[in-house]
Amino acid sequence: MGASKIRVQKGAIMKEVYFYVFFAAITTLQFILILNGFLPPLLAYSIGNILFSLAIAVILIYMGWSFAKLSLKKVAIKGVIAAVVNMIVISLATLIGHIIKKPVLGIYISSIYYLPIYLLILALLSIILCVLFATMGARLAQRAKHSKKTRKTSGHR
Repeated sequence: MGASKIRVQKGAIMKEVYFYVFFAAITTLQFILILNGFLPPLLAYSIGNILFSLAIAVILIYMGWSFAKLSLKKVAIKGVIAAVVNMIVISLATLIGHIIKKPVLGIYISSIYYLPIYLLILALLSIILCVLFATMGARLAQRAKHSKKTRKTSGHR
């Protein structure tokens, strides 16, 4: 393998890691604000929580756009990884909230034994949404690139 190919692969890997770190930072910031009382619990649908959800969706779409050269399957896998990062932060925030007696999710859980079931349901929904937004970003980029090629070949400006 040539040195330039190794640099390109390293750059692509670091780009992916930066997306996950940024994604985790945004999610962590949201839960820090929830735990400190600046935002209501996650499912309260306040304007702050909606803006964080919008920011997360935009990050996922941009991530898909950035990796549009890859197959949709690979972009979907990157979406699953983003969902896992999201669920790690949600799970930790929920456990911290349970320890300090602050509601994080905004749903009543009658027993702590049901918490893993709720988190599993949230994980499944998170995977679906992260994959959806990441692949949507990739498809939008592919369509934009295809329409540019079509315009160039047809002679229109």
